Amino acid sequence: MDSSDFRSAVSTRLDTWFSSLGFLVENPYEREAFDELETQIRSIVRGGKRTRALLAYAGMLCAGDINEEQAVALGAALELFQASALVHDDIIDNSPLRRGKPSAHIAFEQLHAEKSWLGDGNSFGRGAAITIGDLLLAGACELFNQALESAPSDAVLTALSLFNTMMIEVAYGQFLDIREEHLPLNETAPHERALGILTHKSARYSVEMPLTIGATLAGAHPQLVNDLRDLGLQLGIAFQLRDDDLGIFGDPAVTGKPACGDIAEGKRTVLLSLMRERITADDRAFLDECLGRELSAGEAERIQRLGEECGARAAHETMIESYEGEAHSRAQSLQCHESGRALLGEIMTELSQRLA
Repeated sequence: MDSSDFRSAVSTRLDTWFSSLGFLVENPYEREAFDELETQIRSIVRGGKRTRALLAYAGMLCAGDINEEQAVALGAALELFQASALVHDDIIDNSPLRRGKPSAHIAFEQLHAEKSWLGDGNSFGRGAAITIGDLLLAGACELFNQALESAPSDAVLTALSLFNTMMIEVAYGQFLDIREEHLPLNETAPHERALGILTHKSARYSVEMPLTIGATLAGAHPQLVNDLRDLGLQLGIAFQLRDDDLGIFGDPAVTGKPACGDIAEGKRTVLLSLMRERITADDRAFLDECLGRELSAGEAERIQRLGEECGARAAHETMIESYEGEAHSRAQSLQCHESGRALLGEIMTELSQRLA
């Protein structure tokens, strides 16, 4: 399958999984509740570019001939895991939008208001979304187990360990992120801590782990798995750094999130650290005061202007290009099947041109 066909196959597999959830409804009184749940789940997973699924497919192709049904199951598992992480992340960050639509907790809060239900709508929305995130995580594990069914016996335990490590590390990265947002802004080494957080929370699960899990399930030689791991880490860091650029400078019409959304959410990114190092004391006081609160259009424009004029955005882009360059260099030297290298090159180009 080419990349387009594979993405479509993963989406079809996700639809099949959604349909299988009907077993949960044991009496007619549950139908309305289940429909509300299913509507939100489908909305959460329908968006996205299936990048993590495609990276897993590339890892398998790098190893050689593959079982496409297994690849699709693995891709669907990774997409559900990402969806789970995003739902929980939006709750933690109090993010109102995801891909231009209300985040899960906001959608449930709106449902509460529309139905004129009892109790606090905000509490209902957050509780319902946490539950949805947990359900998606369980679904990811179910689909991953299906991917293991046709894997070589010597690859099953290694792949399972990688998948479990991925889940554990994202939770740890999320904790580090939450903790960082509560530390005084003048703490030492914010740049290094921000880089560590994005590595644990995003870079590995977004790129490195999909590549290595895919290659492992396809029976790749350990050296190829290690090479893909190293490449994936470089590309994953570049991917998240570019996401952080979009979090301040992205066009809301394209990203589906508010202007300077990362500032409004109080995120302590590498880009924020670079800005704080380069701007004046007065401008730093203004920027610090903006962290973690809703911004006016004028405030967002001023923050963007500061980031450009002080050179922080340019320095940040240089970092991204350095990590991307290292990833491209490693891709060229991979000892792997050409179909995998070609798909990996396609994905890397897509990520480097990412606008949302």
